[in-house]
Amino acid sequence: MPIPLHKITDRWKFHPLAIVSPTDFTLGESQPIEISDIASDSRFSLYCLDFEEEQACWVRTPENIDITKGSFIYTTQFELAQEMAISSFDELADIVSGIDLKESNITIIHSVGRCGSTLINRVFASQPQIFSLSEPDTITQICEALGAERISTATAARLLPLVSKAVIRPVPGSTRRENVAIKLRSQCISIAEQLCEALPQAHNIYLKRSPENWLRSAYRAFVPPDKVDDREFKQMCEDIFAAFIPIVRAERIENEPMSLAKVWILNWIHNTLCYREASERGLSFLTLDYSEIQSNPRAAIGSIFAHAKVDNIDWDAVDATLVLDSQADSPVARASVKDNAITDHHFKEAMEVLAGYLPDE
Repeated sequence: MPIPLHKITDRWKFHPLAIVSPTDFTLGESQPIEISDIASDSRFSLYCLDFEEEQACWVRTPENIDITKGSFIYTTQFELAQEMAISSFDELADIVSGIDLKESNITIIHSVGRCGSTLINRVFASQPQIFSLSEPDTITQICEALGAERISTATAARLLPLVSKAVIRPVPGSTRRENVAIKLRSQCISIAEQLCEALPQAHNIYLKRSPENWLRSAYRAFVPPDKVDDREFKQMCEDIFAAFIPIVRAERIENEPMSLAKVWILNWIHNTLCYREASERGLSFLTLDYSEIQSNPRAAIGSIFAHAKVDNIDWDAVDATLVLDSQADSPVARASVKDNAITDHHFKEAMEVLAGYLPDE
């Protein structure tokens, strides 16, 4: 069955780390391609979903590029995509029908963000027996669409196994799937239980960080000093988080965007509440604090590999990875964020918000 394959004539995102969207690319002329060709060609990878049109967008990247090697897979896809094929959700099921999730030993890395999760992904990727990838954004899309009530739980349950199969498809330079590690964006902790229904054999890891240190790190990474009091920037951030975080929606005041300190700490609170709720309902995690990774990385990583049921570890490769900036090729590289700092006033405000929701913290 043929589907359209379009040339990509232009590309644009308002920020390199923005969640993927069908509008990221301008599409040119098309020609038909068989879905069997998508299924068999490892240069194709699933880029994004279009929930309104019930379509899946596949990008074709150059043959000699392993798109999993960057900090975030979606940025490599965006930068290097040459063509886009568009399939229906039913055709998505046909394309991935040959992938058996039960054949893979899968580890899912959840986190609160800014806590070493990208580093752990790099550590997994340093091992030749592991296929590891960072932030396949179709899972993020499902998370946010579900949180914003743009899709039903039934639709999420239908799509998550299909997307998971697409995620672990072979890519150029990497065909082994015995051990798979998938590091997700922080917000995906809110669908941890749905993911476990799609991947019941998965080993779950949750990486956390103290709210004080986390907030300072998030500010350095995502809040430019000249934007702290910028009304338009504050409104944009609030809108982004409110789309999928109920407590941000509950705290909104029309035409009065909340401070960046408040919206960011609400993000930490939401993530922590989702983790606690999933744990209370019986979902099992290996939970590590960022301080444990910093103070004794070998012990922390050893426990991660043991939980993931991966052995024959190349510790020289691990040690070589630990000294690198795991996000060096991204906008949140250490060199880019070191001068941004939260003010005492905004920090105090955030801690007061935290105490209102989680006084035990």
